[in-house]
Amino acid sequence: MRIELRDVVASYGGNPVLRDVSLAVPAGELLALLGPSGCGKTTLLMAIAGFREAEAGQILLDGNSASGVPPRDREIGMVFQDLALWPHLTVEKHLEFVLKGRKVSAAERRARIAATLEVVELNDLAGRLPAALSGGEAQRLAVARALVARPKILLLDEPLGALDRRLRERMMAFLRRVHEQFKMTTITVTHDYDEALALADQVAVMHGGRVLQTGAPDEVYRRPADGRVAEITGAASLLAARREGDRVRLPWGAFPSAFSDGAGEDVTVVLRPEAVEVVDGEAGRVRASRFRSGRWEADVEIGGSVVIGWSARRRESAERVSLKLAEPLWSIKP
Repeated sequence: MRIELRDVVASYGGNPVLRDVSLAVPAGELLALLGPSGCGKTTLLMAIAGFREAEAGQILLDGNSASGVPPRDREIGMVFQDLALWPHLTVEKHLEFVLKGRKVSAAERRARIAATLEVVELNDLAGRLPAALSGGEAQRLAVARALVARPKILLLDEPLGALDRRLRERMMAFLRRVHEQFKMTTITVTHDYDEALALADQVAVMHGGRVLQTGAPDEVYRRPADGRVAEITGAASLLAARREGDRVRLPWGAFPSAFSDGAGEDVTVVLRPEAVEVVDGEAGRVRASRFRSGRWEADVEIGGSVVIGWSARRRESAERVSLKLAEPLWSIKP
């Protein structure tokens, strides 16, 4: 089912939360809403699900207005941030409860519950109560409860936020596998850029109730629309620069640019740590270093700016170094 938002507005107590949000999610795509706490991600999810009405704008599901359509009739499954599991119901009873009152035969209910429990790998835990489940098992139960009704849209509100890194990695693979199997239009909310970039087909970056940029994960990461997007999508060094034909001049030298126009134009360059190699030299000095993601990372003070780069070895504070750029520079307007 295709989701389309047109200039959606929402507020709480007179304070704007969503400001003219427009967004399109093609049928079967997985979109990540990425942004800091308080930027409007969850409010947008609730508006799509029908748990709150937008004050202005339109929400269209397969081209039809969702205005006035109750949540139950929107063919949407939702996983809430706090999971909202029922403590007195077993894993299997959670799924039975969802199907009660729907036009599904008893035989179909049993078959659908069994198939869903198999997908989420909870077959052997069907008789357990939520209190007897691990964090990852409880997350999978919440997903199963949303899936068993076979919705056309799946909404996930911070589904991995309470899990440690190891479990998050496993759950990301699980959610991607579920999405590929069921081909549902899916929107997941997160403030973790690693999660968004690894999980989604498309990423919509939000801040202050607005969508700042939407695109494929690598596009948003490598070509952020502005400095705010660059900071939300990962570690980045933002440097004032000037275009000189097919090069960009930084305080310590001129480097090849991905753009060939705009000579003499002031821009901001976005440098990701993995594109910057810290090498021996005299142009700058190390302020701090740390071991991260299997490599040494260093903060280098150079040309009046601080740049984050990766090094083949640990660098000591005050050590003299230089920087080598591994790819052409992308620049954004200040």
